[in-house]
Amino acid sequence: MNSIINSQTMTLSGKEFLLVDVLQSTDTIGCCSITGKMVMPGESYPETKIFFVGDEPISAMISRVGRDTDHADKLIAQIGTVKSVDDNIMSRFSVATDNFYLYHQSFSKAIQPVIEMLTPGLYVCHEAKMIPTDGEGNYFWSAYTQRREVSGTARYSKAINTNHNCTPCFLIPTETPADISEVKIKHAFDNIQSGKGVGGVAFHLSGMFSMLLYGHHATAACLLADKDFRCLLIEPLTDVVFESDIEARRLERVPRISALACPYVKIPLGQLPSHMLEHFLELRQYSRPPHYAMLKNKSNTQMRISSKKIINKDIFDKARMMPNIEMITSAHSINSLSEEQIACLLQGEVELNGEVIIDSNFYNSIVTACNYLQYNNFDRYITFAIDIINERELSSMHKYVCDRLCTIMNERVYNYFHESVSDENRVNVKKDLVPLMDKYVDLYEKDQAEKEAERQKLIRAKNALAGRMTASDDDVADAMSADANIAPSAQTQKLKAVVLKK
Repeated sequence: MNSIINSQTMTLSGKEFLLVDVLQSTDTIGCCSITGKMVMPGESYPETKIFFVGDEPISAMISRVGRDTDHADKLIAQIGTVKSVDDNIMSRFSVATDNFYLYHQSFSKAIQPVIEMLTPGLYVCHEAKMIPTDGEGNYFWSAYTQRREVSGTARYSKAINTNHNCTPCFLIPTETPADISEVKIKHAFDNIQSGKGVGGVAFHLSGMFSMLLYGHHATAACLLADKDFRCLLIEPLTDVVFESDIEARRLERVPRISALACPYVKIPLGQLPSHMLEHFLELRQYSRPPHYAMLKNKSNTQMRISSKKIINKDIFDKARMMPNIEMITSAHSINSLSEEQIACLLQGEVELNGEVIIDSNFYNSIVTACNYLQYNNFDRYITFAIDIINERELSSMHKYVCDRLCTIMNERVYNYFHESVSDENRVNVKKDLVPLMDKYVDLYEKDQAEKEAERQKLIRAKNALAGRMTASDDDVADAMSADANIAPSAQTQKLKAVVLKK
């Protein structure tokens, strides 16, 4: 079946996006509701929404009985993997990603092969920075092997409502830990190091979460390279925003729909083409894809992970440094933070030119500022946090900021703490901060020493594999798994087998 698609580029409130109306398609990517599905014996839920790619159900999003389903978090269960999806479908994800990030094709042209597979409906498509964690600091590839309630999956929240918009940036994988390939991570890492672009394709599921369709290994490479992971993001435009009660009373009528919305943007009805609005109203009726029965049958089968590979510790550590759900929600409560406003906060002021910068409460202002900067400008966040500790008048915030910095393995933080607790400076540091800084310095140095030992072991093993020296079997075996940045080639694997045999 040929796809029929209308699209146009729009800009609202400084946000540029592609508004897409899929009139006819192959129903390859989308969601469908399976009502009354029995998730476990004796458990019944009002709705189970299945996310599918082709003929494969990938995940189930389950709403609990007796809860406000729009404002309650969902149970998420991975029930399938894109490894079972047709190669032609997966190649479209690969082509779209490469065309945009590697060959710098226009966004609308690059994402076209993916759009052609969407179920009929309206979509907002844009490019965005994504976060490969479960919103609580756990790397996403380790977080979804068991069904569980995921914080931040509620349809509406403090960050996603009629007043605020945000990118649904946290990711749910469509592959499993068993699919990890060190070679693919190494390839993506090398591309980053050589200046080539890497990225992925994602589809918004609910709340702050999106399904990662392509780019799983790129997430690991970006973490290792301290680089933002970015995606071509597709958000179904399914929500409606009503005019305020005040406006309705003024016009003496029942509140009417004023806009269509997704997490990223709200589009006033007056700026929607009439044919797209008509199509939206038609599709609000319940519909099922042609292969609904097949999806429902497959979704009852529990996914089994044949094996679970060990993920490099550095990836987990860097994932823990990334913003969590609470931080993102807080960060989206403000739209910007200028250097002049930051300077006022560092002076203990909450107002600039007679206007409240963030909050009339100074503590809340500092917390929100830290959250905003950590999400939007990490280096500026480190500078801001250090400046707070250096400002004696802000002593009430020192412990809070120091505790936050202690959760980050960062060279700038280490250098600052190391200098602060040196013999000549130690007396100038608040007494309750000294133990925190001492512990951080010890942990950082220990971590760096372990990494250096692993690097030296890897060098010895490589020399042994090349026949330039001898090494123990343990040295070779350990070293080959010591650094995820250096994946063994097929030739190295053969050499390793020879050495181990000797």
